[in-house]
Parts: sequence; structure tokens; C-alpha cells
Amino acid sequence: MADFNNVLDLNNPVDTIDNAIKRLNDFIAKWGKIYPSIRRMFIRKEEYFSYIKMPFLMRRMTYTNNWIENLNRQIKRTTNMRGSFPNPKSAEKLVVLKCIEIENNYMQYPVTALLPIQDYLEDMLDNRKMSVPQTH
Repeated sequence: MADFNNVLDLNNPVDTIDNAIKRLNDFIAKWGKIYPSIRRMFIRKEEYFSYIKMPFLMRRMTYTNNWIENLNRQIKRTTNMRGSFPNPKSAEKLVVLKCIEIENNYMQYPVTALLPIQDYLEDMLDNRKMSVPQTH
């Protein structure tokens, strides 16, 4: 796992996609000897590093989909604890209630992680608005 964390190198504010691809190629060269199928896993290498285009402080938030995996894990755990359901509607209701509970817990705390780059994001949005032609 440490080798793959080196590929991502999230602590490097001046990282580039080219450097990341080089690290990925080194990773594939090392581990491809043991696991030959790993070479097929990383065909379109640039797509794995799109988070590098984001501001450094946002990279940890954007490079992963852990929040989706976490949501799926919580729903699965909740449904497994119940065992069986009398009908599909009851399972659906339980999943909806779990999502509401998760959302309430999530919204309980303000999002402050973006405050350090708030100006950057506002400039980015302003530039985007200026580049979009207005149609009436």
C-alpha cells in the first residue's frame, strides 16, 4: 500500500501529471512482475491524476470516492442487521431513513475545509461565468 501511496503523492503541492505517471509506471514495473494483470488496469493513466489540476488544498477531497463507498457500506450494514424484509417497500424505506440520518449527521457540522481556498474558487467561478456566452 505504501508503494501506491507514493504514486498518489498527495503531500506534494507542485506535483504534475507527468511526474505522477512516471511514478505509476515505476509502480507497474515493480508489481507487474508479481501481478501481470496490473498492466491492464492502468491503460488511460492520465485519468487517474485529474485531481492534480485542482488547487493543492482540495486534492485530498477530490482524488477519491470514499464518501460513496462509506455511504454504501453504511446502507449495507444497516440492511444486513435487519436480515430480511417483508417486502421490497420496507427495504426501500429503511434505506431512505438511513440516508436521511446520514445527511442529518453530515449537515450538523459546517464545511470549513474550503475556507483557505475560498478566494481561488470564487475567482474560478467568476472566470467561468465570463466565458459562458449569455443567451436570452
